[in-house]
Amino acid sequence: MITPALQRLHALWWQPGTVMHKGWWAHLDLASWRTPYLNQPAIAPSLNRLIALRLGCQKHDPIPALSPTAQTLLEDTTRLDTLGMAIGLWALQCPEYLFLRTYRQPLAAALGDVALEQLQTLFPVDACMAPTLTPTDLLATATTLGTAWIAQADDPVIAATSLLLPPPDKQRPPAEPVMPVLCKLLRWL
Repeated sequence: MITPALQRLHALWWQPGTVMHKGWWAHLDLASWRTPYLNQPAIAPSLNRLIALRLGCQKHDPIPALSPTAQTLLEDTTRLDTLGMAIGLWALQCPEYLFLRTYRQPLAAALGDVALEQLQTLFPVDACMAPTLTPTDLLATATTLGTAWIAQADDPVIAATSLLLPPPDKQRPPAEPVMPVLCKLLRWL
């Protein structure tokens, strides 16, 4: 039986243009091809190969197996935006973003009060960076930083899920592996 997670994996692996976040088209310098891709199915296979090439993937590689974490992540992608932003907030290592009202209000609107409270509880106790972002910039920066960190995952399926989020910007994600953080947040958020 083909599960929703397996269907999403096949789409990510073989037809990334059908499922990737619209921002990836411009990020891969393919913005002018998005509308033709959607309206002319005959060109989709060639564009999917080009997307894979621009991402540094080889499409002749076999599709990877679903790990339990990837299975959970792809079963319900509705939480992916929340997870991406939460992972980016974790990477920023600034607890003030979660507690100061000027930051907390936009975060609560984006994540929800319950997820924000859970993130406060889970946040590393040794996080000590000072705030450097404006409340307006925080949401986008956290999301794209989370995308960049997810894209570096050792699990190729987890890394591929970064295509479902807005593409990363110039911020560099932490050098530490994302999987322990992802597993913790996936369990509780």
